[in-house]
Amino acid sequence: MDVIKKPKQPPSNYAAIGIYFFKPVVFDIIKELKPSWRGEYGITDTIRLMMQKGYKIGYSIIDGWWFDTGKKDDILQVNSIILDETIKREIRGEVINSRINERVTVMEDTKK
Repeated sequence: MDVIKKPKQPPSNYAAIGIYFFKPVVFDIIKELKPSWRGEYGITDTIRLMMQKGYKIGYSIIDGWWFDTGKKDDILQVNSIILDETIKREIRGEVINSRINERVTVMEDTKK
């Protein structure tokens, strides 16, 4: 098994979507890496070295939407989608002479 960053010809239709959970040992692994030509340490290099050293690497297959967030507009769009899915408008307090739009919660004992 291997981890390949943005291959020209992907070996499968799966993608590493950029959500990683590591134990502190990852910092020992990073110390062994050499930076790329850009002076960066790559996540795929880190995972690959962990696999070579025998660390267990797990994964989950996620069903649903996915975006490549390599650009600021994409990140903003994904942020908006996540907010829409997780934060619902809920008014428990008192709204006086104010207008509330979209994703907000007004808690009890709140007056606005």
